[in-house]
Amino acid sequence: MPNTYFQFKEFRIDQALSGMKVTTDACLFGAWIADELSIAKQGSKRVLDIGTGTGLLPLMLVQKIENAQIEAVEINKNACSEAIANFHNSPWRRQLTCHHSAIQDYKNDPFDVIICNPPFFQGSSKGANNSKNQALHSSHLSMDDLFENILKLLSGKGSFYLLYPAHEMNQFISLARKSDLFPTHLVNVRNQEAELVFRKMAKFEFDSRDCRTSEIIIRTENGKYTDDFWHLLKDYYLEYNNPELH
Repeated sequence: MPNTYFQFKEFRIDQALSGMKVTTDACLFGAWIADELSIAKQGSKRVLDIGTGTGLLPLMLVQKIENAQIEAVEINKNACSEAIANFHNSPWRRQLTCHHSAIQDYKNDPFDVIICNPPFFQGSSKGANNSKNQALHSSHLSMDDLFENILKLLSGKGSFYLLYPAHEMNQFISLARKSDLFPTHLVNVRNQEAELVFRKMAKFEFDSRDCRTSEIIIRTENGKYTDDFWHLLKDYYLEYNNPELH
């Protein structure tokens, strides 16, 4: 994704104002969740975003979920301040709230939908930038802590959406099944068709029905976005790399 603008219909975020990069996989994750909830006609929902960063996912979802009230939690003070500013400057400011808090300290009534793009670099060494460390390293949100708080904050009929690398997702699925939280839709994500799966997106519910599996490939061999990827992101991206123009 280019270092220009990310478009939210009539509202857009200048990436240059954000200290944390808007990544392609995070954009795909938000668009996928929004599409899933739109298809299910799950409007008027209470949604929680754990580790919102600068507010990307709530700003994507609020456009697609009718009358959604979205709470966001962010441990990093600077990122939380940017999320609050981004929410305030958007057309959906009355539907978006961000709290400067660790999820371990956050208390609220159960949510209909919880989403999370958690830190996942468990074994890599930390750099000098503490903000980046909080965003990238799981020491601030371990898998066990995430799971414990999902059980605490998700309603019995709610849905939890998670983005993880392939290995970590497999670990989380094994952990969740022990408490009767099951994946009901699992999406394998590849950069290109010939490459290995580098991310997995999953929907979890307190339901033991079979899991549906699908796949999204981001780019074609010539580097353009695939039709499947563009279908999900076209309402958010600018015209950059639009496969319909080539």
